[in-house]
Amino acid sequence: MWALAELILCEFRKLKRRRILWLVAFAACLFPVPVVLLSGSSGGGVEGAFETASLILLSWIGVPLMVPFLAGLLAALLFCTEQDNGTLKNLYTIPVRPAVLALAKVAVILLLAVAFTLLTFLAALAAAAGFGFQVAGLARKLAAAVLAGLLYAALSLPAVFLVLWLRRGMLLSVLLSGVYAVVLETMVWRGVYAISNGRTPDWADPSLWTPPVLIFRWYSGFVSSVADTAEITAQEALFSVPTWQVAAVCAAVTALCLPLILWVWKRREV
Repeated sequence: MWALAELILCEFRKLKRRRILWLVAFAACLFPVPVVLLSGSSGGGVEGAFETASLILLSWIGVPLMVPFLAGLLAALLFCTEQDNGTLKNLYTIPVRPAVLALAKVAVILLLAVAFTLLTFLAALAAAAGFGFQVAGLARKLAAAVLAGLLYAALSLPAVFLVLWLRRGMLLSVLLSGVYAVVLETMVWRGVYAISNGRTPDWADPSLWTPPVLIFRWYSGFVSSVADTAEITAQEALFSVPTWQVAAVCAAVTALCLPLILWVWKRREV
């Protein structure tokens, strides 16, 4: 465990020199500002602007699109750079077990996915405070941001596996990550359309049960600030999913992808 923690710190030190991460952090802080402003001017009002903006950014358009892309980009940087530079064989002489090294890299990807989500949330919070919008239930929304980051990080592991398995260079890895992120975002849009297209959506529709749509439905119910208990119960029965259910789905994705990532990494030539 101590060796794994040291490897994680080493991976963070190596990424510190990458300018692309600063660009991603800038993007995480840039987009929440116009989204919060538009949410306040398009009917959200002073009271509901931050709630609408956080829903859009964390479970609809922002995080579902950016986190999978970021995960694929980090996978290309973390897993491919050492082998391309010929330094991987030096690590194995320390010795460092390949599985532990791969787990450290995956842990960095998960942590940075959560950090990106939190940065997006905090930027939206700062924008809402700057525009004078009200923020209620901050602790619950902060917890939802952390959980959403973890859940979408888990859904991003297939992109990490594909980047390692295909290994066609940085450019194609970025394109592959972008395609995977667009596929997840398309699932979200299909689910949102099915939910909003009518007052009683057909819950047998498969588009409402894809993993990214489950996260969208979970987030909306988790941060609900409706005062009437009966109304909350009715909303949860028709719309939201419990935390354990969406966590179980994402855990299943992790349990499937993580052994595949370790398998591909071990089979690589040093």
